[in-house]
Amino acid sequence: MNFVRYRRITACYCVLILLFSSIPGKSIPETRLFSYDKLLHIFEYAILGWLLAGSLEQRNLKFIIGILLFGMVFGGFDELWQSVTPDRNMSVYDWLSDCIGLILGFFIYLLRLKIIFPSGKVRYG
Repeated sequence: MNFVRYRRITACYCVLILLFSSIPGKSIPETRLFSYDKLLHIFEYAILGWLLAGSLEQRNLKFIIGILLFGMVFGGFDELWQSVTPDRNMSVYDWLSDCIGLILGFFIYLLRLKIIFPSGKVRYG
């Protein structure tokens, strides 16, 4: 699958994330740092990380950092979006879970392609 197709799928997935974040619901009490809710955030953003990694046209350090920052900012925006949704709340722990999932999905994709660590070293472009 080429990077243009990944970008289209990524855009649709981002819209889907925001649609699900717009559904009013009961606020989940924050009782533990790693709860079932946090695992869902990690999984959701691991998919986003995978898609973002596939959407890279150039796989060099500048683009990798940029795309990871985009994903983290999007996760923050998603949390802000939830803060204005009825019966939803914003959580820094949710955002941290989003960032962990994003990074995991991103680097699993790159490891799968052996773009990083093909011979024990990071490839910068």
